[in-house]
Amino acid sequence: MITTPPFRPVTVGDAVVAYLTSTACRHLHTRRERAGALGPLADQIGIDLPLTELNCRDISAAVSALVATSERIDHHRARAAVEHWLQWCSSTVGWPTPTLDHLSLQG
Repeated sequence: MITTPPFRPVTVGDAVVAYLTSTACRHLHTRRERAGALGPLADQIGIDLPLTELNCRDISAAVSALVATSERIDHHRARAAVEHWLQWCSSTVGWPTPTLDHLSLQG
């Protein structure tokens, strides 16, 4: 099980690194694809933001900004990366994450 020190909450950056280094991203292509979306997304949201403070509006705004500024990432890839990452955080590790409203991430 992945843990962090008890004196500090899990941050967006912690969660992204943990996910990208987990078996969920064990295949190189998957890891590269997800890292290409989640790295810039975490930067946009703020890597030091506690995961418990993350909300759908932050995610939606970051996905929109990422897609608007990147020639490499389309909306569907960004949305899939975010959905898989949040699902992994909540179901595999047990970290609280927002439940995404699919409408908030539609392109």
